[in-house]
Amino acid sequence: MKKKILPILFTALASTGGMFIPTACSDGDNPIKEVVNNTVFDVEPITFEGIAEGQEAEIRFVAGNAWTATFTSSNNWLSASPTQGKAGEAIIRVTPYNDNKSSMSRSAELMVLVDGEDAPFTVRITQLSASESDIALSGDIENGVMTLSADNTGNKFVGTIEVTSSSKWEITADDPHNWLSFAKDQEPQDGKETTVKLTVTADYKEFDHTTMNGAFHLQVPGATPIKVEVKAEATCKVYDTDTKDEEDVERVQFEMTDTLQRGLYQLTFYVESNIVWELKNLPEWMKLAGDITETSNRKADGTLQTRRVGVGLMVKDEYLSAESRSGVLQLTDLRGEVLKSIQVSFDGISSNFLQHDFAFPSTDPFGNDFSFEAKAAYIDPDNKNDYWKKVELPFNIKTSVDYASLDNAPYHLIMCNAHNGRVLNEEVHWASLRMGDASNRSESNGVFTKELYLRVNDRGDEDDLNRLTNPASMREAFIFIVPKQVTVDDLFNADGATLKEEYSEAFSHIMQKQDHEIDYELELEGLTDGETLYVTPDGGSFQFPIVKMTSEQISSKLIRLWLNQETGEWEEKEPTSSQENAIYIEPIRSESTGNLESLMVNVAPGMVTSTRGFRFRINMFRGDEYADINVFTFDIKLKE
Repeated sequence: MKKKILPILFTALASTGGMFIPTACSDGDNPIKEVVNNTVFDVEPITFEGIAEGQEAEIRFVAGNAWTATFTSSNNWLSASPTQGKAGEAIIRVTPYNDNKSSMSRSAELMVLVDGEDAPFTVRITQLSASESDIALSGDIENGVMTLSADNTGNKFVGTIEVTSSSKWEITADDPHNWLSFAKDQEPQDGKETTVKLTVTADYKEFDHTTMNGAFHLQVPGATPIKVEVKAEATCKVYDTDTKDEEDVERVQFEMTDTLQRGLYQLTFYVESNIVWELKNLPEWMKLAGDITETSNRKADGTLQTRRVGVGLMVKDEYLSAESRSGVLQLTDLRGEVLKSIQVSFDGISSNFLQHDFAFPSTDPFGNDFSFEAKAAYIDPDNKNDYWKKVELPFNIKTSVDYASLDNAPYHLIMCNAHNGRVLNEEVHWASLRMGDASNRSESNGVFTKELYLRVNDRGDEDDLNRLTNPASMREAFIFIVPKQVTVDDLFNADGATLKEEYSEAFSHIMQKQDHEIDYELELEGLTDGETLYVTPDGGSFQFPIVKMTSEQISSKLIRLWLNQETGEWEEKEPTSSQENAIYIEPIRSESTGNLESLMVNVAPGMVTSTRGFRFRINMFRGDEYADINVFTFDIKLKE
């Protein structure tokens, strides 16, 4: 048993209350002298017994200026008076007015603020437990208060304390609504000290408010009950970002805009909650949008998302108009009670409103990346295998301005060259728009819908004004449909290499096949087609710059030459694998552009003899289902 401390009445400068300031004393001297413009505050912590009746303590100090006193946190067991005063000697009387029926001591701090002082002065005041039982508590409890935390399903709030006692004890809940439930991992026993893990649970469905307060008692028969206060708080906040930092500000109003992608009026907000919520009352003019969109924070397994949950919303196509709209979304809890009301508004489409749906297939029927055909003439309408081949495709575009021809349209097509899927700040001109069927035009609420066709030019590239593409190579581009005043340079940031945010997702990627019927050419400096390259027995490496080249899609084939001694003719034979590894052509590319600049012919020592030589055939690839075309041949023989 804990030793009981008898009540003490603090009416003098006792060691357990007040303070003592050493001074030079004489007959008639006051024990505390006034010190002008200087505060003397040397107060020891105060400790009261658990039974409040008859106890009081004095806090004595000298204030250099006017002062005020206040408790640093609210409490329901302690009073202080007076709480303000003038410069000079001061006395504050502190009195406990409630017994501490908890099994644990409780504390509070009195803070004294003196004008002109840089920092406040504090005194810690403690009241011991008045319980006559031997119950001791630890765990999720502080100053007799349990704070319950939400579990990972958002349905319950849970806390755990350890109750240690040598007596059998019982639980009594104060709350008449029974919103608390209790579970013990074992039963306490008389005459044997045991520690019982007590789990306290609050079901959120029973909450009357987002913050709930209650209490329960632990009692050993015949002893004073120990009161434990319980607090649980449900939170649900809305933010406009998914990152947690000090700049995040709770928001309740959002405006739908088209700043990120023209023509798509949208917004995204993020919800952070320790309880389950659901999105309710979505206005009829709105729809969910985006991969991040959720209508609840509950996962499939019933647990809660630990991150902020994003909700993306868009204006439905049929409600796109110049008319402004507004509405209120609601986040509700498991009981259907409203946690948050979120106002959303849409100011109507702007004069620059553009929205299109490039309905281009991603693959062809054979599983290849879809590419436009090189020329319309290559498509046979009577061959069903050619039905999928296209040189143009339709799509719809919506604007806020009516027009009868593309010359009067409020937009235009910009094409940027592409390299390995990366957009370049180079404008190309190998595709164009044309108006579609007039019967597919419509108007609704000031929004005009037209059918357009994107048509690629026949290969040969006469229409590609700056000749940035090659008819013998596959070409690709990024296409943008933007207001007429927007130029290519307007698409890019100041570095000229990266797209601005509003255009970073507002494009389509297209490709067109190479022209397989053109004449393929290869011309090298220092080596001509059909020539013989003579080497010494030591072999060597020989570099030949490329003067002219139709396509970089080349391949080389090595052939072994054997001299027939009877006929004196060189005959072709298949090379061995070791010969293919020892004699090969290496393509050399520019470090800055990546373009093919030269070919390096490598011949290992001892490979070429008077009766053995080699032949290279260089081929260029024509395209889909067309054989390689031999464009260059040369022999390698021993130098005489």
